[in-house]
Amino acid sequence: MIRKGIVSSADNLNKTARVYFPDLDNNLTYRIKIAENVGEINTGNIVIVAFWQKDSMSDGAVIAELR
Repeated sequence: MIRKGIVSSADNLNKTARVYFPDLDNNLTYRIKIAENVGEINTGNIVIVAFWQKDSMSDGAVIAELR
């Protein structure tokens, strides 16, 4: 599943982030990986997240940043 969300917090050193989804009542992911091809992201950035399991907010990765 692919979703568009907003970065709640980011740890660019460890390449992890938490992302929330306004269209899903602001549901917040657990810490998920930031893909290697994605540069530094900041709080408030809009990103694309890929989830490997349909109903899991922990099993996914930030795969792109929208500019």
